[in-house]
Amino acid sequence: MDIINFFLGTLFGILVTQLVQHLLAKSRDKEKSIPEIGKAFLEEINTIDDEMNTVRRFDSPLEAIGVMRKFELGSVKYTAFKKTCTRKQQEELDIAYNNYKTSEANDKYKSLINLKNLVENIINSRVE
Repeated sequence: MDIINFFLGTLFGILVTQLVQHLLAKSRDKEKSIPEIGKAFLEEINTIDDEMNTVRRFDSPLEAIGVMRKFELGSVKYTAFKKTCTRKQQEELDIAYNNYKTSEANDKYKSLINLKNLVENIINSRVE
C-alpha cells in the first residue's frame, strides 16, 4: 500500500508541477506578445500615414480608388491591440477608430493622427 500511495503522490506532484509550469509559460508569452501587438498596429498606422503624405498624380479614376484603398485601416490588428487595453483605453480607441473610419477625405488625415497619438500614448504608458 505504501508503494501505491508513494506512486500516486509522485504522479500528482508531477502533474501539478507541469500545470504550474504551463500556466507560467502561457502568462510569460502573453506579456511578451502585448508590446509586439502594439508595435504591429502602430506600424500599420505609420504605413497609412506615409501613404497619405506621398504626392501622386493619377492617370485614371481607378488609380485613385486603388490608392484610397491603401488608406483603410484593418480591423484585425486594431482588435488585437484593443484587447490588451483597459476599459477606458478601449472606449477612447473606439471613438478615435470610428472617427477615422467615418471621416470624410479632407478630415481623414487629422483623425488618423489623433488615433496614432492615442496608440503611442497607450504604448508609452506601459513602458513607464
